[in-house]
Amino acid sequence: MRRQSVTTTYSRQSGHPKSSCRPRKECKQIYVQDVLREKIAGEVLSVLHQKEGHLYVCGGVNMAQGVTLAVQEILSSQLGPFGPTKGWFTFPLNHYYEN
Repeated sequence: MRRQSVTTTYSRQSGHPKSSCRPRKECKQIYVQDVLREKIAGEVLSVLHQKEGHLYVCGGVNMAQGVTLAVQEILSSQLGPFGPTKGWFTFPLNHYYEN
């Protein structure tokens, strides 16, 4: 599979804005889990469930927990409560990585 695009999202990295619009106080903070839910939920479902792809999560513990929850919500919203999120993912656990 060829990579289609890369979405860079900075949440708390110093020197980088929390959002892409100005002035900052009028903008919503953009986090990785927001991008997953709002922009690429269909691709997340396709890659993780249908194509048995891999998920690499690099960042702080709180961010990783938020990403995990977002992925679970995406999958359960499409596959129902008896889908992959009932006990986590049904694809092999070596397809999910946290760093």
